[in-house]
Amino acid sequence: MKSPIGNIGGGNTIDGPKFAVNQTEEIVNSNSLVNVTDMKFPVEANKNYAFRIYHIGSSTTTADVKIKHIGPSGSTIDWNETTIATTVKTANNTVSMPCNGTSTKNYMHVVGRINVGANAGDFQVQYAQQTNEPATDTKYMINAYIVYWELS
Repeated sequence: MKSPIGNIGGGNTIDGPKFAVNQTEEIVNSNSLVNVTDMKFPVEANKNYAFRIYHIGSSTTTADVKIKHIGPSGSTIDWNETTIATTVKTANNTVSMPCNGTSTKNYMHVVGRINVGANAGDFQVQYAQQTNEPATDTKYMINAYIVYWELS
């Protein structure tokens, strides 16, 4: 369930709806993308939205976290990560967030825009292991969040 919250530490107010991950989700031995339960927001047809995402992931071996941003059919998404120099972004809105082979949390800040076509629906974050690792727990962590604004 989504948890709207209005502040990020230090009293800095966010000027838009914000949804945070309420519990850590875990994948073992799968590079098939799945939805992150709390990381989505509704979009209306023929409107544009800006978003900011703070991804948090971990993996106990080199099975990096694969992350994808999706929208309704006919949408276009332009985005850029601003924190990890070794991140690899592909044309299909998928990115590999490097995890250093420990259970240490890894962070990635993303800013972007979705231009919604004729179909309303949800902007959704998905994740998976970059490479199948049978004994590895790849996690999308609690306290990751997404903030969005309607532009038009």
